[in-house]
Amino acid sequence: MTTKVLHIDSDIEDSYIFMHVITTFQCCTYEHEWNPLEALDSIEKGMLVPDVVFVDYDLQLITGIEFVERLKTLNLLPSVKIYLMFDERDPEAMVQAKTIGATDCFRKPTNISEWATLIMEAVY
Repeated sequence: MTTKVLHIDSDIEDSYIFMHVITTFQCCTYEHEWNPLEALDSIEKGMLVPDVVFVDYDLQLITGIEFVERLKTLNLLPSVKIYLMFDERDPEAMVQAKTIGATDCFRKPTNISEWATLIMEAVY
C-alpha cells in the first residue's frame, strides 16, 4: 500500500531537502503545499487525502498549530498522522500541538540523514 504524504512548509530550502529525501522512498506519494489554507481547502474538497502530514510551525497566513486545529475540526481524516516541525524547540507549543491532535512534534533536522530517519519512522 502506498502512503500518501503531504508536506506543508513555506521555507524553500527545507522543502527542497524534504522532497529530495521523500522521493527516495518507493512506498510514498508526495504532495507539497506552500499555502496551508489551500491545503485545508483541498482536503475539504477531497482533492488531497493524505495518510501522513508534515507541517511547519512557522507558516505564512496561519501557524502550524492553527493548521492542526483546523484539520482536526474538519474531522475528515480521523487516522491521519500529523507531525509538527519547528526550527527551534518550543516545549510549550509542542505540548499544545499534541493536546490538539498532532501525532508528534520535532525540531527540523539539520542534515539529509536525519531527515531520512525521521521521515522513515513517521511513514512506516
